[in-house]
Amino acid sequence: MRKSLFVALTVIFALGGMVSAAMALPDVGNNSVQGSLVIYPKVLVKGTKDASGQWLTLDLDTVLTLTNTNSGSVNIECYWMDEFQNHSSFGWAHTKTDPSYKYASDVMRTTAVYDESLDPPVYQYDYAVGEVKCWAVDAAVTNEISWNFLHGTATIFDFVKFTAEQYSSWNAPEVDSTVDTGAALPTPGELYLNGKEYAGCARFLYGTFFPQHAELKFYSDLTPPTLLHQVDAFTTDITLVPCDQDLRQDYVPIPTKANFLVWDDNEFPQNTQYVCFKCWMEVTLTYPAEKSGGVTKITNFDTFGNFLTTDVAYFSVQSQKSSACPRVTYEDEDGNILTAPQIQTAFIGVMRTTAQIDKNAVAFATNLAQTQSLFVAQKPVIKYDVFSTTPPVSGR
Repeated sequence: MRKSLFVALTVIFALGGMVSAAMALPDVGNNSVQGSLVIYPKVLVKGTKDASGQWLTLDLDTVLTLTNTNSGSVNIECYWMDEFQNHSSFGWAHTKTDPSYKYASDVMRTTAVYDESLDPPVYQYDYAVGEVKCWAVDAAVTNEISWNFLHGTATIFDFVKFTAEQYSSWNAPEVDSTVDTGAALPTPGELYLNGKEYAGCARFLYGTFFPQHAELKFYSDLTPPTLLHQVDAFTTDITLVPCDQDLRQDYVPIPTKANFLVWDDNEFPQNTQYVCFKCWMEVTLTYPAEKSGGVTKITNFDTFGNFLTTDVAYFSVQSQKSSACPRVTYEDEDGNILTAPQIQTAFIGVMRTTAQIDKNAVAFATNLAQTQSLFVAQKPVIKYDVFSTTPPVSGR
């Protein structure tokens, strides 16, 4: 029998109805302010389905909450996107002062996985990993609107390990003081995270973690001391979402490089770790590293297994465009095969840790820390088709 179930909560302190154009709004979005745009960087679903696509079992699911603290009703347009940039939209209408929730298994399209070593291949499970973005729109779903009253959470339930972890959504207020609540923004189909239309993204993200070899031992005050509890078997993964994203039907991939700088308790930095990916990334800070499907190259992650000799470490990460990353190609609307340009963008991220307390599994999640300096190298933008409903598309 399991001795403990640990759910770590990151709490958002949001004062309903208190945001107005007269108040100073942040240049950088974060998880402790309400916004007109809400992003859940890490969403997981895994289970088995029957022939008609109905869920039979669930190993993993994510429950998304979204709260409108305003006294008026609002329409919300949401998109899920997976590790390969497959994406589609769903609506999420909210009445006044309304908290609500959705199961990711109801809104994310999953991919069937087969054991290809068998003939014929045998179905194993369905899964989806990726992100969800939501923003306030008008009734016709043709314009984004100013509505700085939204915040949310994501709770990932693991029904196999009997663990759960929760993090707060990353929220970007609409920051133009000349725009009234409920008024349309000037660029339909484009959300600019530049500190002028919506709050922008930070230049750097940070995370402090326990390396995979770490052992935390808790002793009594007796003489000699006796070991009371031990926490070990740490695995930490990080999820990064570019602030630039293309959710249109005829979309262009967003290839970039996540460049890491790592310190352990000896204060000696290492800066040769990087990951090349497009659109969405998840990677473990272990050696060997486990990576998501959108990762195209991963380098020097043995650092996390061999270099780190202390029981605690931290990293910073930022985006770079780099010729060291593989080419990412796509097909345009005329059938031409083109190479997507490498970009420098900024990231939103979540860090998740699993471990054992006295041999019992636990898990916890936290939002990555970020600088308050705005990323200004370019104007990050989220693009989407201005339809009432966006047709599902396949990844490239």
